[in-house]
Amino acid sequence: MEELKLQIKEFIRTRDWEQYHAPKNLAMALSVEAAEIVEIFQWKKTDESLSPAKQEHLRQEIGDVLVYLLELADKFE
Repeated sequence: MEELKLQIKEFIRTRDWEQYHAPKNLAMALSVEAAEIVEIFQWKKTDESLSPAKQEHLRQEIGDVLVYLLELADKFE
């Protein structure tokens, strides 16, 4: 987990995004990304499966949520 956090920090630092990663901004971004996950399942029946493309989109959105959540948690360590 620590290695992942370091990789995320480096990714953010090399793009000069630290200025945008205040807790408020991270919380809002996390909310948007979580809503994108909900959108993937919106109007689907419980037993309806996702296409391979939707599964890939879901994995990407879960990754986005994880990154923002780790960044937000790191602000309060």
